Amino acid sequence: MITQIDSFELERALQTLDSDVEAAESHGLLCGCLCAAADFDVQRWLAHLMLSDETSSESDMARSVLHELAHQTLIAFDDTERLPELLGIDFEASMRERVAGVASWSRGFLCGFGLEGEPENSNISAERMEFLEDLEKVGRLDEELEDDEDNERSLYEVVEFIRVGAALLRAEICTFDAPTTGDSIH
Repeated sequence: MITQIDSFELERALQTLDSDVEAAESHGLLCGCLCAAADFDVQRWLAHLMLSDETSSESDMARSVLHELAHQTLIAFDDTERLPELLGIDFEASMRERVAGVASWSRGFLCGFGLEGEPENSNISAERMEFLEDLEKVGRLDEELEDDEDNERSLYEVVEFIRVGAALLRAEICTFDAPTTGDSIH
C-alpha cells in the first residue's frame, strides 16, 4: 500500500530535484491546475516546478513522489468524504510562518489555475469567482499576526474555506473521470 505523501516528502522531493518553488506554492500550483482542467497532464505541473534534468535513483524517486502526490491530490478532490489538505505548510510553526505558507499556497493555486488557461466551462458561477477573488486576498495576507487564540481560529477558518472552495471549484469546472496510469491525469 502506498502511503499518503506529506509536506516533508514534498519538500524533500523538490529539494532533490533542485526546484526553486517552495512546497506550499508547488502544492497550490498542483491544486490550481487540477481545478482548471479535467484533462490535467502531470508533466505540465512538473515543468512549472523548474526541476533538474538530472537522472539518478534519487531523482527518479523524487519524481515518483511528485507523480504520486498528483494522483493522491486528484483522488482527494474526487472523494466526497474528504477534502485535499494544503501541503507544504508547517501547522506547528509560528503564526507568521503558517500565514506565509497559506499565502504562498494560495498564490500557487491562482498561478496553476491561470496556467491551465480558461476552463472549457468558462461560465464560472459568481460564488466560484468570488472564491478566486478571496483567494487572491489570502495570497496577500499580512504575516505579522500574533500567536493568539483568535488568530488561530481565523487561520483555521481560512484554511477550511480554501479546502472547500477549491473542491467546489473543481466540481463545477471538471468532470470526474477515473485517473489513468499514464502521465495524463483525468
